[in-house]
Amino acid sequence: MRPKLSGIVLFLAISSSVAAASSGHPTHEPHVHGIAALNVIVEKNAVHLALESPAMNLLGFEHAPVTDEQKAAYQATQQKLTEASKLFAFPGANCQLESSNIQMLEKHAHADHDGHEHSGEHADVDADYRFNCSRIQELREIRIHLFTVFPGIQQIKAQWITGRSQGIKTLTPATNHLQLK
Repeated sequence: MRPKLSGIVLFLAISSSVAAASSGHPTHEPHVHGIAALNVIVEKNAVHLALESPAMNLLGFEHAPVTDEQKAAYQATQQKLTEASKLFAFPGANCQLESSNIQMLEKHAHADHDGHEHSGEHADVDADYRFNCSRIQELREIRIHLFTVFPGIQQIKAQWITGRSQGIKTLTPATNHLQLK
């Protein structure tokens, strides 16, 4: 890993750990239906995006698909997640998808979520994308189309870091873009 990128990754990891420690929660964000997380790193000519969402937001269930309807929803969700240009837009920056990694139904346990006092196993969908941008100097914002593609997402807790700025913003269907400059 290059030194600058490893520093950025370390910054995001530390930020998450400090925020989690100060809130009394484990480092893994609480599993809250309707809310997803998006981390963005802009470095040189690349934009890295990491999406984490409860499977319920994208699939409507959090277990291995059983019925034909669930199997169809699983396939459709997987296909939508591979169509990254329909999920994210980079006006003026001429960004092309270079790589992606999609993990469906990643299981983990939580002691408390959604304000409920119970434990259980939940599943997330994790998707990582890397875009190569030939005009990165023109990148002023990233438009997030996840709300229209996946109506189960009501909020996205986004954090980003670039060579010029960093920030945190809660995105909604009405405010679905990140201003990077």
